[in-house]
Amino acid sequence: MSAVLVSGANGFIAQHIINVLLEKGYVVIGTLRSEEKAESLLKLFNHKNLRLEIVPDLAKSGVFDEVFTKYGANLEYVIHTASPCHYESTHYEKDMLLPALAGTQSILDSIKKTCTRFSETFCANFVLRGNFQCEKCL
Repeated sequence: MSAVLVSGANGFIAQHIINVLLEKGYVVIGTLRSEEKAESLLKLFNHKNLRLEIVPDLAKSGVFDEVFTKYGANLEYVIHTASPCHYESTHYEKDMLLPALAGTQSILDSIKKTCTRFSETFCANFVLRGNFQCEKCL
């Protein structure tokens, strides 16, 4: 069965997505920011098809490269749900909007850079369809 990468795997929406994917038989690669959150999620799902990878700063350029290099050949879909959320923030643009945009750019750059082939990428509320091929992959 195909693999699906779900960023922000410990988020509310991501956990529902992961549950459906696992029920459908997909291998799910989830990314999250800490080992502690990963352990909690592994206990919650307790499923052989769930793999978790730590991505400590989703806005950092190249942070997803290792994940796509490791799993890229088997990935069919990428569902990007990761986004910073700070309830005490008073600087929403600086603390949430700009890092969210940088995180989306980071994951898309990693997809393009590692030449991962997949069917669709779901980013927040839009769908990017395509085959991100580069000359060295042809």
